[in-house]
Amino acid sequence: MGQLAISGTVIGGPVTVGAAFGFPQAMFTTQLATTPSPKPFSAASGVLTRRVATVSPAFATLTGVGPTDTVQRGDTLYLRSDSQLLLRISQTDPLNPSGPALQRLLYSQGLVIVEFPQSSPLVLLEAQGSATIEYLITGQ
Repeated sequence: MGQLAISGTVIGGPVTVGAAFGFPQAMFTTQLATTPSPKPFSAASGVLTRRVATVSPAFATLTGVGPTDTVQRGDTLYLRSDSQLLLRISQTDPLNPSGPALQRLLYSQGLVIVEFPQSSPLVLLEAQGSATIEYLITGQ
């Protein structure tokens, strides 16, 4: 069994902070962390890098999660892309676990971190577009 920990800080605010504007500048800060932190897992894809180059309506299946892959039921997805990408995320339907998977589309660019509930794990990940991606999937 392994453990996944994501650590870091998200900080935002104005480009210039100081008295030149005549009032205090607003900033925000929050910590990145999994739930729970660290998060246990029994299988992991490892950090994978891939060049995706598909044109609509085709999707490329991303290795790492699926019935014959290292991770069969994903609970955490970390993905980073260098340009816009359409992700098709398939999850177990918690109301009908033996039925067809639920699918959702997510347009993304840059960083994506998703945690999936045990009742509706990630079972397939596909991508459409042209991008170089780095990704990691953990779970069972």
